[in-house]
Amino acid sequence: MRHPKLSKTFMDPLQIAWAAGLFEGEGCVRRQLEIEMTDKDVIYKFWEIMNCGNVYYRQRPDVKPTWRWKVGNKRDVVKCLSLMLPYFGSRRGHKALNILDSIELV
Repeated sequence: MRHPKLSKTFMDPLQIAWAAGLFEGEGCVRRQLEIEMTDKDVIYKFWEIMNCGNVYYRQRPDVKPTWRWKVGNKRDVVKCLSLMLPYFGSRRGHKALNILDSIELV
């Protein structure tokens, strides 16, 4: 699913802090960023705040359906990590800085 129109919450520091907290607890950082969970409304709120990436629906047998936000475009990974970095704890912040350094070197 493609991203909705630019949200009025985009760049609101309180909303970015909320998104960073969610991502720190539930997100996955590699060369791409993703969060997967059963809370559709939470994923869509995160997507709206970040204003990039895509949301995917996944239904597996005998398991609750999940929604996954994912971004792999280097420019968007840099944008998202840069927005959330000031709100990360030291462990996630260190991982984010390593990813940012590796992307900028490529």
